[in-house]
Amino acid sequence: DPRVASVSYTSKSQALARAQRMPGLPELADATESNPFPASLDVQLKSIDDVAGIDAMARDDGAVDPLYPTSYDRGAYQRIQAVLFGTAVAGFALLSMLGFVAVTVTINSIKAAIHDRRDEISIMQLVGAPRWMVRGPFVVEGAITGGLAGMAAGLVTFGLAMTGIAAGSGTFTQFAPGVTAAVAAVVGAMVFAAGLGLGSGSSLVSVRRHMEA
Repeated sequence: DPRVASVSYTSKSQALARAQRMPGLPELADATESNPFPASLDVQLKSIDDVAGIDAMARDDGAVDPLYPTSYDRGAYQRIQAVLFGTAVAGFALLSMLGFVAVTVTINSIKAAIHDRRDEISIMQLVGAPRWMVRGPFVVEGAITGGLAGMAAGLVTFGLAMTGIAAGSGTFTQFAPGVTAAVAAVVGAMVFAAGLGLGSGSSLVSVRRHMEA
């Protein structure tokens, strides 16, 4: 089937070992003397949208146990999708709010700095100093402020991700599969770059607005 990326066989002993690493399942395994986990085929799909179709095809196969043909639960799948969508929306809203606050704080701080140095700026303009020399220090100040804020946020993001990863293959890795130290580092770097960009961009806007005024 072109929708299938790979298929691997999991024996009963491998299923038991995997269950020992999942929250709640070790107690189930300890409650019986025999191994309650059956052997299975793990099917990896190219697209998550094909899960329902593959599930229906597997259920119609005569070689599949009719009592427990697949582990696919449409209701659970829809709930997970809803949770992930809600988390993504909440995360985007939080990042948007933090970005707005960062831009507002930077613009106001640059405005205050320009006001405090207005005599120095006037003298530099009177003697014919180029624009970049007058505006440059304020843009650099905004970039440093944004960079420091982005670095702090990036370190927090990286630290939280690494804490979840260090917890092992428990709830975090099941809820956010594929999140590794490299992924966490990339996300942290992106947060730092975003802070640097917001700081320098908002300071440049503030400098243009208030110096022209």
